[in-house]
Amino acid sequence: MSTKFVIEGLKATIEGKEILKGINLEMNGGEIHASWDRTVLVRVRWRLL
Repeated sequence: MSTKFVIEGLKATIEGKEILKGINLEMNGGEIHASWDRTVLVRVRWRLL
């Protein structure tokens, strides 16, 4: 059985405006994922302990 990082149905609002609408994310240990637009760069690294 492998260890995973799982997010299901993530929602977020800013000033009453919904900006995330049920986001799902599943990552295996040691994977690197990046998401960006013109102004934001997010880098996530998750390791098995």
